[in-house]
Amino acid sequence: MNTLKLLCAVVLTAIFSGLAAQTPFRTNTAFNTALKNPLHVRVDKINNSNLDGVTRVCCTLTGNPNTSSRVDSCTLILGGQAYGSLDIDGVDFKRYFQWEEDGQIPVEVDFPRHTGFKPEDKIVFHTVSGDISTRLGDKIKQQK
Repeated sequence: MNTLKLLCAVVLTAIFSGLAAQTPFRTNTAFNTALKNPLHVRVDKINNSNLDGVTRVCCTLTGNPNTSSRVDSCTLILGGQAYGSLDIDGVDFKRYFQWEEDGQIPVEVDFPRHTGFKPEDKIVFHTVSGDISTRLGDKIKQQK
């Protein structure tokens, strides 16, 4: 009787082990694509402040609702020259934040004061998942 129980246990173990080995690991490609591009940036306006002596780039960050992300720093690239950010409002540098239900967060990034922007100039957000950049485009008209 004990031999029969042992034989059944071995056969069942072999069957379930074989099934587990043959089951392919499936991934949700939509979710994985979202992880590769965790946030998108849209430039809303550019302001030069004479009082503060800074150029403030107002943006909207868009991401996946109810997930988290992190911005480590920002760079403004003007004519090939890079300028690091001074401050950010809306999120904190090097700290994770949670996306709300609508997946949008307005942010204001301060840089040293500059003028003479071109449409091909861009802002780069350095994140834990890589760099996300967008051109200033038609928003440069608002800084005049």
